[in-house]
Amino acid sequence: TGDLLNELKVREGVGVDISPVSIQHARSQYPHLQWVQADVEQLPDTPPLDRPFDIVIMADLVSYLADIQLTLENLHRLTHPESRIIVATWNWIWQPVLKVGELFHLKSPDLDMRQNWVSDSIIRTMLKLAGYEPLQTLPGVLLPYNVKGLTPLINTLSYAPIMERVTLLRMVIARPAAPSVSCEPESV
Repeated sequence: TGDLLNELKVREGVGVDISPVSIQHARSQYPHLQWVQADVEQLPDTPPLDRPFDIVIMADLVSYLADIQLTLENLHRLTHPESRIIVATWNWIWQPVLKVGELFHLKSPDLDMRQNWVSDSIIRTMLKLAGYEPLQTLPGVLLPYNVKGLTPLINTLSYAPIMERVTLLRMVIARPAAPSVSCEPESV
């Protein structure tokens, strides 16, 4: 819908979604941002996706990918050495709760399109294999709805050692790995 990108208050932002309906909605809500309808697994290399970005956010995306590692590898062309990749995923523990939320129309339906429920440790491993250096893993929220006075208190607990494992969202922040330096002696 474009809400996340708009909330970031960026000078220049590009949003990508496979859904033409989502892109149309985002364009109408946030015309000051750029919107591209595309499959992230087959991104075009035309403007505005023909240059590197400071931040690439993959919000609730990896669960729908056929090949997570290949997609991460292909995103290198959109990064520079100081770029950050943020991969936000739903915690698989919440799967039953999310299904109930769909039944009661409290959550948009996945339409059985979700292919993977992957943990943040698997995301970290895939990022390493794809040539990134994971920097930090952050917990998300425990209570996704705003209940006055209660939501901030409960979500503060998401950083507690045991509670961080059961948060709704997990975020892994990474950067492109520095090229390795060869230690082989030069031939004479």
